[in-house]
Amino acid sequence: MKTNQIFKMVLMQICLLCLWFTPSFGTMELPSKLAQVPLYAGTKIVQVMDMGNSSMAALEVKADRDALIKFYKIEMQVKGWKTAFQVEQEDNAVVHFTKENQTIQISANKGEEEGTLLYQMVFIGQ
Repeated sequence: MKTNQIFKMVLMQICLLCLWFTPSFGTMELPSKLAQVPLYAGTKIVQVMDMGNSSMAALEVKADRDALIKFYKIEMQVKGWKTAFQVEQEDNAVVHFTKENQTIQISANKGEEEGTLLYQMVFIGQ
């Protein structure tokens, strides 16, 4: 993995931590850069952030991780995105999708409640 890619991934993770610890009020919508990404059925938007060329959303859903990842792989392909990177571990999974000079990362982690997933969507583009 290139140093630039590692830097972007670390930056995204730091920003996601900021998302979790920032209070929110009212009903939230996805930032405009992530509006093109469908939400898995039953998803609750927990937090959003829009920063220049990047947007992030923290989400929660009661779902199976493999079903969630499969849903996004199919839906993103239909919208013209290509799977550039995927890794799955016991409790989490990360998939990167690319299209032109844009990247969307979807990462899913086991939630505290049984059957709950916390997942994040991050957009980086020009």
